[in-house]
Amino acid sequence: MTDSDYHKHEIPEEYLNRWQLIIDGMAQKFDVVAGLVMRVWSEEIEVLIASRTKGNPYVPGEKAPLNTGLYCETVMATQSQLQVPNALADERWKNNPDVKLNMIMYVGMPLFWPNGEIFGTICALDNRIRRFDETYQKLMWEDKKTIESDFRSIVSNPGKGR
Repeated sequence: MTDSDYHKHEIPEEYLNRWQLIIDGMAQKFDVVAGLVMRVWSEEIEVLIASRTKGNPYVPGEKAPLNTGLYCETVMATQSQLQVPNALADERWKNNPDVKLNMIMYVGMPLFWPNGEIFGTICALDNRIRRFDETYQKLMWEDKKTIESDFRSIVSNPGKGR
């Protein structure tokens, strides 16, 4: 993806507050250390929302460079869901930057802006080996759809919430 593939999307505070509740709820339902909404920029990815869960190593506003092998990069590149039950046992993922934070389990989905651009991802990470069945995937899908619906509201009401 090139710089022109990414655009700055400002999010009004009311939506950030709403998404915080969604992500906190997701992390609690999934019983994971971290639930996140990530926003991609041209050369980096930003933690936009981080669950307020005990032991979550991610902080809102924190940025990481792209092209370092992050789980979310694969989700955005493939534009599809990714599930990694145990990065330590997976040759492709064992050197992932999140492993240094002991985040060895990942499940995430892409978030699309209404015009089809990649906004970022919604994801859950944990320090335990986990595999999420279809029920959990559907729950994440519903949270994804709620956030993407909010994107449409932001686009159709650009001055609202600012």
